[in-house]
Amino acid sequence: MSSERMAASREQINAPPPGKDEAAQPASGRPEAVGSDSNAGLQALLNIEAASREARTPQELQFIFANETRKLTRARQIFVFRSMAEMRLVTISGLPAVDRSAPVVRGLEKVVAALCREDGHRQSREFDLSDYAAEQEDFLTRYPYQKLLWLPLQVHGDDVLGGMLFASEQAWIEADIVIAKRMAGTFAHALALLLARSRVVSRLASKYINRRKAALAVITAVLAAMAIPVPMTALAPLEITARDPFIVAAPIEGVIEKVLVAPNEEVKIGQPIVRFEDTTLRNNLEVAERQVLVAEARLKQASQLAFDDMRGRHELGLATAEHALKSAELDFAREILDQATIKASRSGIAIYPDRQELIGKPVTLGERIMQIADPAHIEVAIDVNVGDAIVLKSGARVKIFLDSDPLFPRQAKVESADYQARVRPGNALAFHVVARLTDGEGDKPRLGARGTAQLYGETVPLALYLFRRPISALRQWIGL
Repeated sequence: MSSERMAASREQINAPPPGKDEAAQPASGRPEAVGSDSNAGLQALLNIEAASREARTPQELQFIFANETRKLTRARQIFVFRSMAEMRLVTISGLPAVDRSAPVVRGLEKVVAALCREDGHRQSREFDLSDYAAEQEDFLTRYPYQKLLWLPLQVHGDDVLGGMLFASEQAWIEADIVIAKRMAGTFAHALALLLARSRVVSRLASKYINRRKAALAVITAVLAAMAIPVPMTALAPLEITARDPFIVAAPIEGVIEKVLVAPNEEVKIGQPIVRFEDTTLRNNLEVAERQVLVAEARLKQASQLAFDDMRGRHELGLATAEHALKSAELDFAREILDQATIKASRSGIAIYPDRQELIGKPVTLGERIMQIADPAHIEVAIDVNVGDAIVLKSGARVKIFLDSDPLFPRQAKVESADYQARVRPGNALAFHVVARLTDGEGDKPRLGARGTAQLYGETVPLALYLFRRPISALRQWIGL
């Protein structure tokens, strides 16, 4: 620091504060205590305490400490310290700011530090400044106000918030010390309240900042998670069906008289399973038999006449043709009668809904009656709703959840998928998908078992997986 700046700082600190306080000083140069006038002193005390309560910041309160207290004591200059890592000079009476580079500021901080090392800063104390002035800081011995009074700012034995150093050129009297201690207690309470408020505000601000940081971190994590690749999946109902079942169709037109096997009953090759009403068929067979007998008699008569009569030879040809026709009709009637009882052409399980629905039912030629399926050869039939349709390729993975065993899923692979949606039972438009079980664990599911299939398609970002339906609905709504 330059010599001019040091001299200016010493002159500014050593000079008595300007203003109306100078006018109140007596001819001797020492300020007159306001306490000499009890009413004026009481009014000044009340005003200072009111101003302390109205202070909004610690800095504003420190300014009141340093400047307003001089009105009630004979202090010529007051220094306000705050307890930080160490006692730090923060306010000087009569000065708008503290020049940290001024030698007097550094010297007074060393003096207060020495007091703290001796008997702690919690105790009030009167002392001479010259007793603590080191040789290298001899300017403190030239400071005009050598009589100092240290008062800590402390509330109910808590940590010391700071302290006030009162400076005067004459020894302190009891009246001034009492007033100074009163003011120090008032300022300590006011400072503790402001610091508590500032800590609450800082804590709330810290919580707000932490919440903002946490919210930003969560948002960032969510956005990053939205880009995670996942397989597109869809859920659809399923049914276990037979692979390549034998379809039992009506070989003739007629009415079903009796169903000889129960639903899901095991049948063997050649076992009768369905019988039609055969009264008409038997009558037709009997008529055909009689017609054959008549044709044989006519053929015999024509054969006898053919030896000696030209006309007999001509009727022989007609009788022969008529006999062949009636014989063919007899064979047909016998074959139709044989087909009135349907026999199983494959071993397996008879699959149809209800026996009572078939008995007495008129059927046409080729109409389906039931299926005969091998329970060891099954497949999974899946109907994927149009709204849940995803891109499925052959070999795509399928997870099967059967209603009869929902806790143990089975694995399957897609074999085929319809390229065009069809109306399925329940008037629902769906794509038919066929899958085959790939795991060999456990028993085969029974035919007709139902459940839910989870189909896995192509890999897409998680955002598309979660918002596929809203995006599809939005696209349809805006027409893009």
